[in-house]
Amino acid sequence: MLTYVLRRFAAVFPVLIGVSLLVFIGIHLIPGDPAQILLGDKGTPQELEQLRRDLGLDQPIYVQYWRFLRRAVTGDFGRSLRTKQPVWHDIAASLPSTIELSAAAILLATTVAIPAGVLVAVRRNSILDHGVMVAVLIGISMPVFWTGLLLMLLVGVMMPIFPLSGVLDDGVVLSKITGMYLVDSLLQSNWVAFRSALLHLALPTITLATIPTAVIARMTRSAMLEVLGQDYIRTARAKGLAERIVNYRHALKNALIPVVTVVGLQFGNLLSGAVITETVFARPGMGRLAVISILFRDYPVVEGVVLVVATLFVLLNLATDLLYAIIDPRVHYT
Repeated sequence: MLTYVLRRFAAVFPVLIGVSLLVFIGIHLIPGDPAQILLGDKGTPQELEQLRRDLGLDQPIYVQYWRFLRRAVTGDFGRSLRTKQPVWHDIAASLPSTIELSAAAILLATTVAIPAGVLVAVRRNSILDHGVMVAVLIGISMPVFWTGLLLMLLVGVMMPIFPLSGVLDDGVVLSKITGMYLVDSLLQSNWVAFRSALLHLALPTITLATIPTAVIARMTRSAMLEVLGQDYIRTARAKGLAERIVNYRHALKNALIPVVTVVGLQFGNLLSGAVITETVFARPGMGRLAVISILFRDYPVVEGVVLVVATLFVLLNLATDLLYAIIDPRVHYT
C-alpha cells in the first residue's frame, strides 16, 4: 500500500501544475486592470504605471507565471493586492469556516441519504420508492442559490426560525482557536455562542447538502439493488436471518464501495462549490474570498485559493481510495 500511496502523491504535482497554469491564464484573461481597480478613477497614468511595476504586472505573463510557480512550490503565494497581507493569511482565516460548512453538509447528506437509499431499495417500486426518487430528482435539479433563497424566505422571513446571514448573533463574543465556530464554542464551553453558531449554520448546511443528498441516495439505491439480487443474499435469507441483518450487515456493507466513492467526490465538490452558498448567506469562507478576489482582480489570492482547494480535492480522493481496503478486505493495493 505504501508504494501505491507514494505513486498517488507523485501524481499530485503534475495535476497541481496543470491547475495552476489554467487558473493563471484564465484569471489574466478576465477584463480589468488590478492597478486601476486598486487606485480607482483618481489614479494618474504615472501612478498606474508605477503600481503595475511594483506588482510585477508589466512583465510578460510567462515571467509572472514562473515567478508565481517558483514561490508556490515553497508554499509562498505572495501578497494580496487588495489587503496587502500574505495570501496564506487570508486563506488561513477563511478555510476553517468552509471546512466546517462542508463537513456539516456532507454529514447531513450521508445521514439522510444512505438510510433513505437502503429503505427505497428494499421497498422497490413502492409508493415510498417513487416518492423518494421524485424528491431526489428535484434535489439534483434545484440550483443551490435558488434553494438557499427559498429557505431564507420560508424559515428566515415568513417563519423567522433561523438567522438569514452571518456566523454569530450581534453581541456574541467567541475567541478564535481553530476558526471553526462550532468547534471553538465547544472548546471554550461557550454554549451561547454554540447555539448561535449552530442556528447560523443550519440554512447554509441544508442548502449545500441538497444535491449531495440526492446523489448519494440515488447511488445507494442502485448499489443496494445490485447487491440484493446476489446469491449470498438469498442464502442469508434462507438461513433465517432477520431482514434488518440481511439488509444492513450483508447487503449494505458490500454496496458501500460505490457509495464511499460518491461521498468522497461530493465532499470535494462541496469544498470547491461553497462559493454560491457562502455568498448567499454572507459567510466568511474560501468561496466568498474567491468571489471578492475575482472582483478585485486579486490574482495571487485567486490562484492560492484554487491551488489549496485542488490539493484538498486530490487528497480526499486518495483517502477515499484507501478506505476501500478497510471496507472490503478483498481490495489490495500494490
